[in-house]
Amino acid sequence: MKYFVIAESFKKYNLVCNDSILGTMTYNGWLNTQSPSFTTQNTKSFKILKPSIWKSNFTINIMHHVLFEFFFKWNGKIIVKIHRDAEVETITLKRTNFWKLKYGLFDASGKEIVNITSKYHWKTWKTNYILTENIPFHHDYKEIVYLSVIHCIIILKNRAAAAAA
Repeated sequence: MKYFVIAESFKKYNLVCNDSILGTMTYNGWLNTQSPSFTTQNTKSFKILKPSIWKSNFTINIMHHVLFEFFFKWNGKIIVKIHRDAEVETITLKRTNFWKLKYGLFDASGKEIVNITSKYHWKTWKTNYILTENIPFHHDYKEIVYLSVIHCIIILKNRAAAAAA
């Protein structure tokens, strides 16, 4: 299954599958480094909690219940903990290409679940993403996982741009 994350503007990204919008990620400020807001088709709103301004780690909650935890590691990997009832599943986001154009979501055994490719359009100054599922990924909030992973990739790209400046 292929999903597309299309930049409507520099502040709004839509997750699209089969020509229908499944979810939206919207940044509130001018810079897309702050915590975005996520909404899905069923208009659920998710709260992002960031423990400090100095760390990029964050959690996504719904009604005081932690759904996802994102931990940024020094080597560019991002550990995602998915909370399901009493179980905690761990997946890893990491770069699969030297030029930071391709990323992958890997399960605990090292199998690639989702392949993520970014495509920058220089005429419009927008980056769109293609997410291809290699293994079926089932979760009630799969759309939020995919949009938050794109948020993590944007954070990594902003870090690289800041380091180069």
